[in-house]
Parts: sequence; structure tokens; C-alpha cells
Amino acid sequence: MEANGGFYSQFYIDAVGPDGATVTKQVKKFLGNISQMSERAARREHARIMEDVNFKRGSIAPAPKGRTFADAVNNWRSAIAPNLSPGTVRAYESNLRTHIMPRFAQCALHEMGVHQIQQFATDLRGLDRSSKTVENVLGSMFSIMDYAEKCGTKVAKVSFKDLQLGTTTRKTPAPFSRENRRLSSSKRRKSPSKPYSRSLGLQGCALEKFWR
Repeated sequence: MEANGGFYSQFYIDAVGPDGATVTKQVKKFLGNISQMSERAARREHARIMEDVNFKRGSIAPAPKGRTFADAVNNWRSAIAPNLSPGTVRAYESNLRTHIMPRFAQCALHEMGVHQIQQFATDLRGLDRSSKTVENVLGSMFSIMDYAEKCGTKVAKVSFKDLQLGTTTRKTPAPFSRENRRLSSSKRRKSPSKPYSRSLGLQGCALEKFWR
């Protein structure tokens, strides 16, 4: 919601009353100034807060049978993987085995929201994985989640534009520096090649004979 030039998130939490009983309390949290924050960023932050609030209140229902990420992977393996090239399948399986399944195998697909996947990506970067590697891992995961959604499973709406993955560019050293080029050129000037020397010698003989 917008008020007084700012974005706010309004929600309810469980709190302990003076008598020790649990009561419901309304909370209004400031997200940022309208002049400094886009509406989409405010909505994304509100969604992250609500995921945390619902988790603490127990509002997220357990995953029904057949609705975990591991179930989605099994469906993808039987229906989609046979239509892909062996190299593509190997890349998917490597990402699943090494990174994705240890983290999300038993998670409900509707629980895998922006915060969970952003934290997953950040943790991968903390393991010194490049942003390109992280993009490949997330691409495998999103592809499987997209297929699950097409099959009617409720899936959290998360895409690359919702995440911060860091820069994809790396500064690589030049294979042949300016200094190396200068030194190489200097050596060539000091030590002319043999064919070049012979050519000069022959020209000198020819000139000598001509002037005689």
C-alpha cells in the first residue's frame, strides 16, 4: 500500500498478550520511499515478508503427496528428459545431483518462493560458483518447475528478474601484453632473420657487379 510518499506492507502476526494468551496483531511496515523504490520492488519485498510471516504462523500447508520438488523431478525425467539430447540431460542431472536436490528435494513447490531461491543462489555464490554457473543451475530448476505448473501443480511464481545474481563479467588478463609486444619487436630489430640477411647480401653482390 502507498501512504505519505512511501510503500508499506500491512499484515497480521501472532503475538503474546499481557495474560499470556496468543492474540492477532496488525503490523504496518515501511518498505521505502516512492521516489527511491519502484512498485515492483516494493511488491517483491512485500511477498518476501509475507512468505516469512506465513511460515512462522504455520499458514503454509504441507505439500500434498506428489507435489514436492522431488516428485516434479521424477515426472520431468519420465516425460521430458527422453526428448532432450544426452548432453542436455547430463547437465540437468549434474545440477540436480550436486546443487538442487540436496536443498529442495522434499520442499513443496509452492514453498519455493523468491526468498528461498534467492538465498539458494546467494549460498551458491558463497561457494565460489560463478554467476553463469548459478544461472545454469537455476535454469534447470525453473524448467522443471515450469513443467510441473503446466501439469496443474501449484508453483511459486519466481523468475530470473526477481533475483540478484551479481555480475556476469570477469576481467581476464590479456594473452599478449603491450610490454611483451614491445620486447618481441625489439628482439626482432636486433636479430634479423637469416633469410632477410641472405637477401641483403645477394642484393649487395648484385649492386657491386652492376657498378663494375
